[in-house]
Amino acid sequence: MTYLLVGLCGVAGVLLRFGINQVLPAIGSLPLATLAVNISGSLAIGMVYAAGMEKLLISRDLAVALMAGFLGGFTTLSAVSLETALLFERGDHTVAIGFLLLNLLGGLAACYLGLWITRQLLV
Repeated sequence: MTYLLVGLCGVAGVLLRFGINQVLPAIGSLPLATLAVNISGSLAIGMVYAAGMEKLLISRDLAVALMAGFLGGFTTLSAVSLETALLFERGDHTVAIGFLLLNLLGGLAACYLGLWITRQLLV
């Protein structure tokens, strides 16, 4: 049952990711949709982990389905890698480094924020 739930959640995450990519344009050569998805996905995974794996407010199966399925389909580290490589190939070195740092540090900060928010709300 967990595998089915992960798969269904993965489809939902992929579709949402695709939709966001259609709506958010790039700013110059900066792929804004990928950045927004990675940071919001990092926030969400922190919240789901705290709520599901630590506080046990949702079942572990649902937490796993949301983290591995929905957020696995939603977030796009492989796209970050490709878009960074393409920026470097085009000679946009400053944008490439900034984009990579924003994704990594922004995602990490958002994940910690998600953990903190959820832990505070679920005291």
